[in-house]
Amino acid sequence: MSTLPDSGYPANGLNRTRAQVYADITDSVGGGNKPDVQAVVDRAWECAVRDFNTVPWKFTRTVDDIVIDSTMAASAAPPTVADTGSGVGFVLESGKTIRYWVEERIKSGARVLQRNDAQPAGGQPQMATLTGTGAAVKPVVTRPAQRNPDATHWALFATASSGVLASTDAAFPHGYEVGETAIANTTIEDTRTGINPGMPPNSAIYQPGEYDLASPFRSPVRAHALDASGQTRYILQWVPWREWSQKRPWQITTGSNPLWYTARNWYRTGKVTFDPRPGLATTFPIIRLTYNTYIITPEGAEARLDVPQEIDQAIYDATSVAVRRNILGRDSVGADELREQQERYYELEIQWRDFPDY
Repeated sequence: MSTLPDSGYPANGLNRTRAQVYADITDSVGGGNKPDVQAVVDRAWECAVRDFNTVPWKFTRTVDDIVIDSTMAASAAPPTVADTGSGVGFVLESGKTIRYWVEERIKSGARVLQRNDAQPAGGQPQMATLTGTGAAVKPVVTRPAQRNPDATHWALFATASSGVLASTDAAFPHGYEVGETAIANTTIEDTRTGINPGMPPNSAIYQPGEYDLASPFRSPVRAHALDASGQTRYILQWVPWREWSQKRPWQITTGSNPLWYTARNWYRTGKVTFDPRPGLATTFPIIRLTYNTYIITPEGAEARLDVPQEIDQAIYDATSVAVRRNILGRDSVGADELREQQERYYELEIQWRDFPDY
């Protein structure tokens, strides 16, 4: 068995484009202009990529800094609420209250990068209170003056007024996201319905301990808590997602440093969760996550796999074998070629497979 050299990755400019893969393999089986053959190649290539994603690879390591203690200025004034909405509205019984507060955010696409605190340091939460009279209301909340010039969006949070958690949900920070809008917009309507509305459907809780990742999450490597100067202060313990609900129930807190973390893939963007739930005034403001993502199947005919060249070649070879066996018959690929392909895969795994060091 040969020893593979260090390829000096990344060298993805040398990899085949998606169009070249299709052209080379369809031509090899005499079906360059046949849509049914092209469809077989398409499926086989994506299947080969998925097969390689069954293990973590060194070249898919991603380092992602999660800001849990925002440097954004905290809210300095409460929002205001008025019964001026256009929706169905809801009934708030006499004596019942709903409290509203806002959160400014910096977003990149759908990902929230930073958020500010609704509670100034050492002060009271900046909230508006709606008190029920038994009449129907259509609350519209107007945010206070923008505090952070780099904020791109703001979100409205509200407490619930019904359900088994009514007694605990009535106070900050126990609330749920009612809506989000671009920072240029100044109002959000609370569109909940019914009597003494509870949590909005599929809503996020305030300070959930859950954060978006830059990439789809495959497997953990490590997680470090950093101080304000970027120095590592301690290592967080990894808990697999399937064990999280049994071992690490979220703790209600607004200022603890997280000790445990878990993560899961959420289609294109992963999610990481910390426990205890960090507030926006923690001692160590950044969690530096290192994790493996997936080999992403590129979109577009001219896109290339972002992998070392020898991995790209191995995926191409696996695709070619699968197509030839599908189109020309199983006997078109001999036992020696299959054995050599498997041996090359083992060599690649020795060189490139990654292992967690959390």
